[in-house]
Amino acid sequence: MLWEDLRADQLEAARLATAGTCIVPLGVIEKHGGHLPLGTDLFIGRGVTIAAAAREPAVVFPPYYFGQIAEARHVPGTISIDHSLMFRLLENVLDEIARNGFPKIILLNAHGGNSHFLNYFIQSTLQRQRDPQYAVYGINLMADGPELARRKQAILGSDDLGDHAGNYETALMMALRPELVAMDRVAREESGSRGRLDHFKDPATGLKNIYTGIWWYADHPTHFAGDPAAASAEKGNALLELLVEETAQKIRIIKEDGVAQELLREFFEQSR
Repeated sequence: MLWEDLRADQLEAARLATAGTCIVPLGVIEKHGGHLPLGTDLFIGRGVTIAAAAREPAVVFPPYYFGQIAEARHVPGTISIDHSLMFRLLENVLDEIARNGFPKIILLNAHGGNSHFLNYFIQSTLQRQRDPQYAVYGINLMADGPELARRKQAILGSDDLGDHAGNYETALMMALRPELVAMDRVAREESGSRGRLDHFKDPATGLKNIYTGIWWYADHPTHFAGDPAAASAEKGNALLELLVEETAQKIRIIKEDGVAQELLREFFEQSR
């Protein structure tokens, strides 16, 4: 159920029906190659969340796109706000969700650039006790284990999911918002990595072992990484089903959790 669709007198029933669980899908507004819309991460995160919450009841917070996207300030359409404001805004929003009776809050991430920020944000909730107290849980659509990655590759019929606006995101958008996908605008010549910081890679493994904030721009200044040639709406619907079922299972686990809140109470009591 959508927070914005509820009447004020329906909120208490929604709280009881969802065990006080609210999900905030987080995306950003940024360029996704030349063929996908600026709101791609927002559409995917929200689409998965709404479908999953229909299977495992939870309240879905209104569209939220104030995420970490400083690395895309050089391309048109990006909305990149000050990071201290971004942090405080999310903190304030979660306080308000809890004040309205939802002590279990799930942050569902649909943007790779949010991953480090959200992990840090969730960890920082231990700095002070809230009133009312609430627990924050993270679900990251961008963090695949080997088995989930293999299943995605099997659906696409390709090992190349694409790092940004490639097969995976394009197929999902073909399923969710096909009218916004312009495959005639795909610029494959822009999709490869520039490799301008390859000297930061370990010669033995090929993995970066030195980190710098400019790493994404160094490789992909056009914000396109991966050929979407294998994408289709049919594959997108299969991927969507996979993500929705995985997310619904995680929502179910969180709703049944009775340990995190008790540990928070114990932690803050001992901290005092």
